[in-house]
Amino acid sequence: MLQSKKKPYKAIDVAKLLAATLIIMLHTEPFADISPQLQWYLRSVVAIVAVPFFFIASGFLLFASSPDMPYGELIKKYKTRALRIIKMYLLWSLIYFVFVAIDWAQNGVTVLDILQYIKRFFFEGSYHTIWFLPALAVGLGIVVLLKRFLSVKAIFAVGMFVYIFTICGTALYGFFGKLPIIGDAYSAYYSFFDSMKNGFFVGFPYISMGAIIATKKEAKQNSVGMWTILSAVFFTAMSAEAFLEAKLSLSTGGVDNCIMLAPMSYCLFNFVLSIKAERFSDKLCKKLRTLSILMFLSQRIFITIGRYLSLDTRLNSLVWMILIFSLTVLFSEAIIKLSEKVSFLKILY
Repeated sequence: MLQSKKKPYKAIDVAKLLAATLIIMLHTEPFADISPQLQWYLRSVVAIVAVPFFFIASGFLLFASSPDMPYGELIKKYKTRALRIIKMYLLWSLIYFVFVAIDWAQNGVTVLDILQYIKRFFFEGSYHTIWFLPALAVGLGIVVLLKRFLSVKAIFAVGMFVYIFTICGTALYGFFGKLPIIGDAYSAYYSFFDSMKNGFFVGFPYISMGAIIATKKEAKQNSVGMWTILSAVFFTAMSAEAFLEAKLSLSTGGVDNCIMLAPMSYCLFNFVLSIKAERFSDKLCKKLRTLSILMFLSQRIFITIGRYLSLDTRLNSLVWMILIFSLTVLFSEAIIKLSEKVSFLKILY
C-alpha cells in the first residue's frame, strides 16, 4: 500500500502476501480440530508477526527513498498517504457497517451502543481488522511529527519505550496490573478503551522501527545469513516467552503481544529485506502488493457471513480456513479486475 515509487522492494511484496495469509489463519483457527496445541502455537507465536510486519513495512517505505529528505517534503509525503488511508478507512467502514446494522436490527440498539461505535470509530477502529488503517495513519503521523524535533534514532528509542509500556499493559498485565499507581493507570485506560490496539501503542513503535531500518538498509541488505540466524534465535525466545506467559496467566486475554515480538519483527523484516527477489517481475509484485492489502482488509466479510451461517462450527476447522482464504482471494481478485473499469474501487487498496 505504501510502496516506494523509486525502488521496488520485491521481497517485501511477497512477504506481505504471506503475512495476509497468516492473518486469515489467525482469525479462522485452522488447526483447532486437529491439534489444540498446534493451534495455540499458531495463534500465540507464529501468526502474531503478521500485523507488525505491515506496520514496519509502512514506516520503512515512508523513509526508504530518501531517509534524509527535507522535513517539508516528508510532511507532503505523509499528507498524501494519510489522505489515502483515511479514504480507505471510510469506505471499508461503510462496508462493514452493514454487519453492525444487522446486529443492531437483530438485537436492538441503544444510545450507548451508538456512542460506543462512534468511540471505536475514532479511537479503536470501526470494525475488527480495519483498526489497522486509523492506527497506520496515526502512527505515521506521530513519527512525522517527532521527526521535526528528533532524529530517527531518537524516535525509535521513544517508540521502544512506548512498546515496553504496551507490553506491560497487555502480555504482562497479570503482573503490572496489580502494582500500585501503574496498575491504576492501566485500569483507568481499560475503563474507556477495549484494547491497546491503536496508532500510538502498537502502530507508532513498529513504524518507528521501519524508519530506523530504512536509514541503515544499505549496510544490511547483504546479510541474509546473519538475519536468518537472528530471526531463528528471537523466534525461539518468543516461543519460550509465550509458553511462560500462558503458564503464568499474565496476558490480558490471549497472547497476541510479547517482549520478544519487537526484536523478532526487527530481525524478520531485515531478513526479508536481505532477500534478492529479482526473479519476480514488477507487474507480479505490484499485483501481490495490492492482493495482500485487500486480503488483509476484506477477510472479515467472509468470516462474519460464515459465522452467521454457523459454517465455522459445522465445517472442519481446516476446511473453514481454506474456504475463507479462497473466498477472500477471489473477492480481492475481483476488486482488482473491476477497479480497472471502476476507478472508485481503487480506494479500497
